[in-house]
Amino acid sequence: MNNTNRTIIKFGFILLIWMSVISCTQSRLQSSSIKALDKDEVMKILKAEGYTNIAIAGIVEGTSLMGGLGGNNTALVMGIAKNKNGYIEIFGEKNPALMFYDREKGWFDINEETDETTDEQFLTVYTKDGKKQLRVSKDNPA
Repeated sequence: MNNTNRTIIKFGFILLIWMSVISCTQSRLQSSSIKALDKDEVMKILKAEGYTNIAIAGIVEGTSLMGGLGGNNTALVMGIAKNKNGYIEIFGEKNPALMFYDREKGWFDINEETDETTDEQFLTVYTKDGKKQLRVSKDNPA
């Protein structure tokens, strides 16, 4: 192997290490901008969804049961609460509450719903500040 080939291999190796360092640094910077999800915020979000008598068993950040999602922008919440119909709901291993992080909204939960009178589908976004419905008009589709 001549000196030119060795130089190219060394340069490639150094470039690979440099790119790895930059990638790790950028990942840490992005994750540091995400506020940790705490129990108080979970309680506010679940109350906005209509839950009462809430007891949080744990919050597992950085993981998800949905394929393709995960990392620092998701969290699984486990606990027990009464839903708006008065029934006990358990958020556990089989049915955890999945929360998401958005830079503008902060931590939120989202539900797909259907208006019983019009059969119109819509989304409800729940945050610590309350809830907001997102609808698309049939006359003006987004």
